[in-house]
Amino acid sequence: MLKLIALSLLVLFGVVLGIIALVALPLLLIGLLFKVLILAIVLPFRIIGFTIGVAWAVIAGLGKVLLALATAGLVVLVTGGALLAVPLLPLVLIGLGIWLVARMLRPRPSGYATGVAHGTQG
Repeated sequence: MLKLIALSLLVLFGVVLGIIALVALPLLLIGLLFKVLILAIVLPFRIIGFTIGVAWAVIAGLGKVLLALATAGLVVLVTGGALLAVPLLPLVLIGLGIWLVARMLRPRPSGYATGVAHGTQG
């Protein structure tokens, strides 16, 4: 009798599992079909996004390299200009002194100091 009850419980359990499988298996297959369908729809956009991302990364990398090269070139130019300016500084100061003396010695046009020549007084 105990074997019969155990066997009937086992058969009942198998029937319940069969019914659950008959309901759940199509639902799982429909869910899998929807996932594959959504992936097929979204995949081209993901590929395009990946391609654009890679292109932007390459452009940004090239921009960084070009910016670094421009900065290095500017540093070289400024350093070279400073190194050239130091030995030429005495000559520049002498030229500035000569220009100031020449400007002081040159005659001014009439009315220059009062602003009459420029028409500022009426």
